[in-house]
Amino acid sequence: MIQPVRPDPTLGAFTRVMMELAAWTLAPWALYESGSPLLALIAGIVLILLPALFSTPGDKKFTPIPVRGGVRLAIELGLGAAAVAGASALFGLTGGACGVVILLLYLGFGWRRIVWLTQTTPP
Repeated sequence: MIQPVRPDPTLGAFTRVMMELAAWTLAPWALYESGSPLLALIAGIVLILLPALFSTPGDKKFTPIPVRGGVRLAIELGLGAAAVAGASALFGLTGGACGVVILLLYLGFGWRRIVWLTQTTPP
């Protein structure tokens, strides 16, 4: 089956990267600040490895473990949740609101790619 071409506008890619960076830094930092350095390390590794290893064919040049688009989308939404939770824990309501804004920007600017992900299956 031929997969549809992945749309990825520049702003969609940018907001996705911002969301990933927020998750990779804020969630482990919040765990570290709560007194769990080992859990912070594990969370940091997991949050980085999940999107690096599990990818939808056609989404990246290199796909180590091919998964359905819905799985990839769930990983990205999980990263968004981790970013919001980390920002909330560290910076309170203001931080949480900023995290939600980043997540909403990702959803808004990346909606075409999100639709594409929901329509793809691994080979």
